Amino acid sequence: MEESSPVALVTGSSGYFGEKLVTALALEGYAVRCVDLNPPENKLPEKCVFTKANMLSEEEMEPLIRGAQVIFHTASAGMTGSYQLDENLNKKVNVSGTATILNLAQKHAVKRFIYTSSYNVIFSKKELINITEEEPYPDDKDQYDWYSKTKKEAEKMILAANNEDFRTCALRPNGIYGRGWKIIVIDIVSFRDFRDFSVIFFMEILFYQNI
Repeated sequence: MEESSPVALVTGSSGYFGEKLVTALALEGYAVRCVDLNPPENKLPEKCVFTKANMLSEEEMEPLIRGAQVIFHTASAGMTGSYQLDENLNKKVNVSGTATILNLAQKHAVKRFIYTSSYNVIFSKKELINITEEEPYPDDKDQYDWYSKTKKEAEKMILAANNEDFRTCALRPNGIYGRGWKIIVIDIVSFRDFRDFSVIFFMEILFYQNI
């Protein structure tokens, strides 16, 4: 199946953005190796194959990376809620997991590495007005959560690996949503007294807790 097509590997392929990316790559003629801990909810396009694998495992990831021409690394942890404050989870997935994939990509002569970073990498106590990608990284002590700190560390690692034989880049998207988005959005029209409610956001559900 892959013999006549360029091969792309997508981590986090079963996530909302990952699934859309897989479809777009398939339309461009890529054979896509889809990697996630969770299987896809929808049928994959032709020339796309799902493999359940943990990106922390070099043993699981190496055969998937071998032979790929480009890697789109979209998988991460800690994006929302209390998970942002989980130091161990964020360091393990966002830094160690990224390092595993990056090292294997270099080992197997992958040509391109595209990282889904986040605008959180420059979030800090400093006000940000009309900034560009030239904005310096903030110090860890000035950032609010481990998601921001670890995404920053991973981005710096990936950009530092860029050279003529191994091109890397980091994209910093804003919030990504659209058709098929799984987060439940509840429009708040009015409340008699906002002090009666606390609004708690999670990745899969939004609910109101009366306090």
